[in-house]
Amino acid sequence: MINGPVKQVLSSGVMGPGEETFHRLIAHPAFELEEIVSRGQASPEGFWYDQPRDEWVLLVAGRAVLAFEPGGRMELVAGNHVLIPARLQHRVEEASEDAVWLALHFDAAPRTAEMKVSRVVVWLALHFDAAPRDDA
Repeated sequence: MINGPVKQVLSSGVMGPGEETFHRLIAHPAFELEEIVSRGQASPEGFWYDQPRDEWVLLVAGRAVLAFEPGGRMELVAGNHVLIPARLQHRVEEASEDAVWLALHFDAAPRTAEMKVSRVVVWLALHFDAAPRDDA
């Protein structure tokens, strides 16, 4: 049995256009899960993320375009997900006003990365209700 308060995922706090917020949902020694709410936010010109951990991102709502160094672009719509290996430079080129992400950061050897992501995704599916919200 799970005890404790129910927490809201996919928060909708008051934000202006072009703003972005990060909410840590789970912090664990093996992984960190965060919600990212974007309101049309893009990475600053010339800025590249260069993270020490693998990152699996799921675009829950909206659309976005990721760019990768040394080249390549990926257009995402709600429901798309991608595994970004550690140290692969990337940036958000575009994000719609309603873009919401889940980002899972973790350490993994290349052969086991997808297996670990699969385990965490199954765990999340068992512990969180993914039903659409009615904000009305």
